[in-house]
Amino acid sequence: MDVSPEEPRNSLNDNCEESDEIDVESDNKTDAETETVRPPKRRRRRKAGELSGRQMALKKLEKEGSHNVPWQCRFPPPFREAVIAMRGCLLSFGPITQDTASAMRIYATRKLGIATSDGRTGVLTNYFKVATLPTHLHNLALEIIEQYEIGELMPPLDSKQRQRREVSSSSFDFLRGLDPLKVTDFPTIERLLKKWEDSAVRPLYKDTGKLKNLKNEVARVKQELKKEKKNATRKATEYNLLKKEIEVDVKIIDFLKEENLKLKEEIEDLKGQLSQLKQESVEETETVDEDSEISDVEAPVSPSEDAETADEDTTEVEAPMSPFKEAETADEDTIEVEGAVSPSKKIRQNSEDNAKKTKSEKKEPSPEAEWIAVSYSKSLRYIGRVLTESDSTITADFLERRAGGYQPKKNPEEVDKEIVFLRNVTVVWKGVGLYQVLDEKYINSKQAEHYNFRRVRQEVESCWDNSNLGQVMCQSLAGDGLTVADLKTIQPKMSESEKAKLLTLSPKFNVGWLNDKVCA
Repeated sequence: MDVSPEEPRNSLNDNCEESDEIDVESDNKTDAETETVRPPKRRRRRKAGELSGRQMALKKLEKEGSHNVPWQCRFPPPFREAVIAMRGCLLSFGPITQDTASAMRIYATRKLGIATSDGRTGVLTNYFKVATLPTHLHNLALEIIEQYEIGELMPPLDSKQRQRREVSSSSFDFLRGLDPLKVTDFPTIERLLKKWEDSAVRPLYKDTGKLKNLKNEVARVKQELKKEKKNATRKATEYNLLKKEIEVDVKIIDFLKEENLKLKEEIEDLKGQLSQLKQESVEETETVDEDSEISDVEAPVSPSEDAETADEDTTEVEAPMSPFKEAETADEDTIEVEGAVSPSKKIRQNSEDNAKKTKSEKKEPSPEAEWIAVSYSKSLRYIGRVLTESDSTITADFLERRAGGYQPKKNPEEVDKEIVFLRNVTVVWKGVGLYQVLDEKYINSKQAEHYNFRRVRQEVESCWDNSNLGQVMCQSLAGDGLTVADLKTIQPKMSESEKAKLLTLSPKFNVGWLNDKVCA
């Protein structure tokens, strides 16, 4: 938008309401800026209808300064001329303050018709920052602008900005965040301006170009180092765990090696003992054989013995003989005929005799042994052969049920006579270590009777006082109760009222005697 410097005064917005709205908006923004720039202080509250300092400066500027400011007809205006014109206009009002600078900024924005889409008017910020600088800093900034236009100064080497003929507003971006009216920011602004003048390179507001890439590279390397450190820590933890596991495995292996050596030593000791026992047994058998041979050689054979052996031979010939017996008789004949026994034959004969004895011992039990049956519960019973018997206990070899019959237990057991419910049980020997019990049905019935008898007796003892009872005899047992009993001096545990009630129900009831039937 082109605006001529001869534009009449009425071209500005004379509507008071509109100007008030703009003033209020700019007032809010200026208040926010001043709060960040200078410490808050208590202000005098304006009266109704009283204008603020910024509003008064703007009003004065609209009345008197519209024809004095040499505005250019293009936007953005030349930086150097615009800054000089703004500073001259501000100085015409007196000392430069926040109110006059804010009013000048609003006026210039409205004069040039500059406004962004969201309504903000911050396009000319760097113009007013340079225009409102103190005198010595403002003169330094103008010298820098002249040197730049001559070509002695240049933009940053790392930036993408090209070398322009004139200084633009963006050339002073390094002043962002600094307040030209704040005394504490003067040293920083002066340092940045002198840095540009001395180095001939404009300072940067933010890192760009090579420096930015370098910082990004440093950040990337730091991130990679962080990851590597994390991985190294994790690997170190895994290594320590594996090391501990290996140490435990090594200890286990050492322990097993020691145990293996101990077992080998024990095996060697057992082998030595076994060989020693074998040698001793061989020596004993040799001494026994020598003694038996000597006794057999010294003993003469009488004619009567020859006749007896001859008679035995004739009788054995008449009876049917097995091949084994024929061989045995033939050996006996040869031994008797020769009158002396060779050592080898005598040893073989002794071993055969010992084998026959062991077979005869294991062949069948003694016919005098008594077999009994004991009951521990309703279904648990055992059959055993009596070894010893006392007044109250019996020691017996009991049998266990196995496939095909019964087998004897390893060790004998001692039981009370009270649990013996049947004697003279019929047991048949079937082979080595195997027996068969006959009439198991009869044994089971006797076991049931014995169990019922014991249960009923326990019930009777629990219900009646048996402290004065000398002996209890049961003559018969049927079902779960006693039918006939001779129980003397038994006192029932009941009160007098219960006794009277029973007497009324049954006149035949006799206190002190067991009447009718005792149910389990």
